[in-house]
Amino acid sequence: MIERTAECKRLVDSGMSLREACKKAEIDDKTYKRNLPILESKAKEEKVMLSEPKQTLENVSPTHVSTPVTFKEILIRLPINDYDYLVEEKRKTGVTPSTNAAKVVREWIRERRSFNFK
Repeated sequence: MIERTAECKRLVDSGMSLREACKKAEIDDKTYKRNLPILESKAKEEKVMLSEPKQTLENVSPTHVSTPVTFKEILIRLPINDYDYLVEEKRKTGVTPSTNAAKVVREWIRERRSFNFK
C-alpha cells in the first residue's frame, strides 16, 4: 500500500488531480490520505541518511575516518603544520592543537581503538 501511495503522490506532485492519480495508482483517496504521513516520515528518515556526508580519505581528520589507511597516510593527510588549520581549530575549540604529529596521531588512535591499519 505504501508503494501505491508513493506512486499516487508522485502523480499528484506532477500536476495530476488527486482523484485521477489515486485511480491510476489503484488506491482510494482515503487510504492515500491515511498513508501519506507514514510515507512522509519515511522520506524524512531517508533524506537524513542521504544528507550525512560520505567520508573519504580526502577528509580524514583526527576525529573521524571511513576506511583503513596506513600510518603514513594518516601523517600525510593530517594538516598538522597548516597555519589555517591551526587558526580554524583554535577559533572552533578555543584550544590550539598540538603541532607534534606523533602526539596528534597517538590521540587519534586512542579515540579510534577499533581502527584497522593495513
